[in-house]
Amino acid sequence: MLSAPHNGVAYPDACVAEGWCRLRDDAGRKDDSEEASRVVERLSAAEARAKAEERGVWADKGGKIECSYELGGSDGKSFVEQWKGKSLDAIIEKVLTGDRLIVRLFVAPDKHVQTMLLIAGIKAPITKRINASDGKEQQGEPFGDESHVFVESRLLQRQVIVNVLGISPQNQLVGVVNHPTQGSVAPHILKAGLARCVDFHSTLLGGDMSILRQAEKEARDQKRGVFHGHVARSNAASEADAVVFDMLPN
Repeated sequence: MLSAPHNGVAYPDACVAEGWCRLRDDAGRKDDSEEASRVVERLSAAEARAKAEERGVWADKGGKIECSYELGGSDGKSFVEQWKGKSLDAIIEKVLTGDRLIVRLFVAPDKHVQTMLLIAGIKAPITKRINASDGKEQQGEPFGDESHVFVESRLLQRQVIVNVLGISPQNQLVGVVNHPTQGSVAPHILKAGLARCVDFHSTLLGGDMSILRQAEKEARDQKRGVFHGHVARSNAASEADAVVFDMLPN
């Protein structure tokens, strides 16, 4: 039984109290210890309250969510037109790379859209992957795995807020991913040196692009991640030998 508390609430208690699950008929029969009896008694009381309040599986209505896996409508343009500049609650279902996520967008209480999302303004190193055409493994780029782990450990199965900005030429959603307490995740990825800025999203981000460039500069100056071997350019003019020919007519 997963009983470790999160924010002071044990997992099974929260599930039963919200009506997300039912108690098994044989709950507690295989373990007659005092501790098990107390747990079953507590969960039974929570289930009774959920029934009385018609929560979750005990509700007479609802309980069905429609989930679409396609943006639909002229390669997703209609979706962007509807939601551009707006915020949507979302869950990160999967992290593909440091800048590509599979997100479940809550467009309505009973309607979700699950799709790929590109984090606006950044390009993370590629991770190793299997080539679909021949089944062979393709090596990733340096710090690709580190970037993937950095994002996955912080966002996977977490609730976030997505600001929809646009659509890529490949019909992939582009947006800003906001952590509930830390704000936009892109500057944090850049500061860790696990991505670079990309200019082709600058028109979507507007003035916020400067924030990303400053975050990238910090990583470059500190030689973090992909910038570990970076050498700053000198502003001094370089010297070179040259021969000058007089091309003016006599």
